[in-house]
Amino acid sequence: MVATVASLIDLLDVRLVASDCYVGITPDIGMPRVFGGQAAGQALMAAAKTVEEKRVPHSVQTHFLSTGLIGPPIEFHVERLRDSGSLSNRRVIAEQQGRQLLSQQAAFHVPENGPEHQLAAEAVDGPPSAGAGLRPFPEDWPEFYRRWSSLEVDWYPDSHVRGPLTTTGRGTLSRQWVRTSAPFDAPQAVHSAIATCVAGLTLLMSAFTPHEIKPHRDIKTFTLDHCLWFHRPFRIDEWLLLEQVSPSASEGRAFCMGRLFGGRQSRGLCDPGWSGSRVVTHDF
Repeated sequence: MVATVASLIDLLDVRLVASDCYVGITPDIGMPRVFGGQAAGQALMAAAKTVEEKRVPHSVQTHFLSTGLIGPPIEFHVERLRDSGSLSNRRVIAEQQGRQLLSQQAAFHVPENGPEHQLAAEAVDGPPSAGAGLRPFPEDWPEFYRRWSSLEVDWYPDSHVRGPLTTTGRGTLSRQWVRTSAPFDAPQAVHSAIATCVAGLTLLMSAFTPHEIKPHRDIKTFTLDHCLWFHRPFRIDEWLLLEQVSPSASEGRAFCMGRLFGGRQSRGLCDPGWSGSRVVTHDF
């Protein structure tokens, strides 16, 4: 279901069934439950369908309440909180068979002129040149990650040794270049929804690295919340550098955060977004 870019877009799309109520699909994409990044991306698409296209997402904050089932559709109920001259705010509640799965606050803005700056980005290799061999997700990761052929991924396998060390003596930094496997034309909200989904694929891995834990095998996890801020327009079908770290883990919870950088000619790396997520961890 995520083998092509078209199928990825279809996965995150939602259809109108009643006033401000949308429905999304939950096919089997290789996980025993609905992937949280998928549900968050669908919720953002539902919110985006209630605003003008010129109002682009700039903040998406999702709180996960319970796991979703594979098969039954998810209903996304959108509440219109504000529509001002340039700003819109939406609250989305996702339900499946009478159970609330998540709540999301999505904020939109008509881009305006104003002061502009960003922190200087560290020089890194890449993005991959045309025809170069890509380093996909590690082979010892679950099969779920190899189903995403709608994405091209160039993974830095040793990036954790370059970043700051934790109290375990190991670092948490992970880096990867990522884009969709084919270009496509769509509003900014679609690019943002795919980025919301993609950010959830690997963000939690940075919490496992310092402890040499294999994802989804040595430990069970449940994402509590996932927040993204989009600072600049970007295209997910162009190479983006995704950097992820986990500054802290304790009390059965871990905090992970990431940055998305996109290349711009003559300007180096721009910073289109930040993401952050907290996760509850349980030993098998």
